[in-house]
Amino acid sequence: MAEYKSEACAVVHDLMIGLCEDGLIAEEAMREFDDLCLEPSPSLPEEIVKTGESGRQGAKRPLTPA
Repeated sequence: MAEYKSEACAVVHDLMIGLCEDGLIAEEAMREFDDLCLEPSPSLPEEIVKTGESGRQGAKRPLTPA
């Protein structure tokens, strides 16, 4: 669940989600509200980041345990 910077941010953000779902504001505008209203998510451990990067580069993984 998202963590908001304040209770007021939670109310505004929820309102903007509804407007975005109804097509009344653009997704780009919604991303700006995300940045303004939501607390940053914690960073991923470096090991997970490296694993994800190697997976995107087409690294092969064994199908069965070695």
